[in-house]
Amino acid sequence: MREESFMMNAVTNEKIGTFISTERKAHNLTQKDVAQQLGITDKAVSKWERGISCPDISMLIPLSKLLGVSTSELLHGEKQDASAPPESETIVKEALAYSSHHTKVKFEKLQRVSLILFTMSCLIATFVCIICDFAMNKRLTWSNIVLVCLLFGWLLLLPLFKTRQKIIQKLLLTLSVLILPYLLLLSLILSIPLLFQMGVGISIIALLGLWSSYAIWNKYSQRKWKTVGLICLTLVLVNAGINIFIDSFFPQTQILTNALSSLLLVLLGMMCLTADAFINRRENRTKAEES
Repeated sequence: MREESFMMNAVTNEKIGTFISTERKAHNLTQKDVAQQLGITDKAVSKWERGISCPDISMLIPLSKLLGVSTSELLHGEKQDASAPPESETIVKEALAYSSHHTKVKFEKLQRVSLILFTMSCLIATFVCIICDFAMNKRLTWSNIVLVCLLFGWLLLLPLFKTRQKIIQKLLLTLSVLILPYLLLLSLILSIPLLFQMGVGISIIALLGLWSSYAIWNKYSQRKWKTVGLICLTLVLVNAGINIFIDSFFPQTQILTNALSSLLLVLLGMMCLTADAFINRRENRTKAEES
């Protein structure tokens, strides 16, 4: 039964993909044009047309408008009889709109509940730390550190509960804004100026690495092996930069260990890039044979 269902889905995907490809070419559009209009990658459009995947439900209406077909025709993967009742198209659009809206409402409700639970957990942890610290020391000592860390964590994860799009980008942006004030507060509470001095340099290098990795992932998200390979090579530079910066404060003795870890990352990165090149060459050969 599962094999029959899988084969049925595969045939449907291929039929819809062929239909999308035909209508796209009829409108003199490239895969890149379609991707730009819909705000997705051209790799996603390529997967649709090859029957590897189907458009998300939120893409059906804008895609049908772009291709100049009805949503019913898009779902069936073929042109329909012009004498078909127009009410059916309206019903399909209303069903898609309702489904999309219903999914959005459920997701937003889940986000609100999760935010409330997360906030309550942070508040409970805050009160427990304050009570324990005051009971043991008759004043606030170590609990200040916990409070700052909890506040930093709450603000950092806030985008997870407030947005549905570009979550990673917003998390990185929040981290970039908060990290220096967080380090400053910690250094003041602990009365260790060196913590802020070292933290600033390490944070900047680490943030550059994170933003670079995000840019790589965003650009090559459809090519997993290439993404992993380039990120590994990026981590080599980040690791070297952090070690050089720390060495300016404290001469390190673990040079061999750092060199070995960097070498392993380089080897892993090169292996992933080699795998990507092999897979990409095979896919191009398959496309050439199909055309």
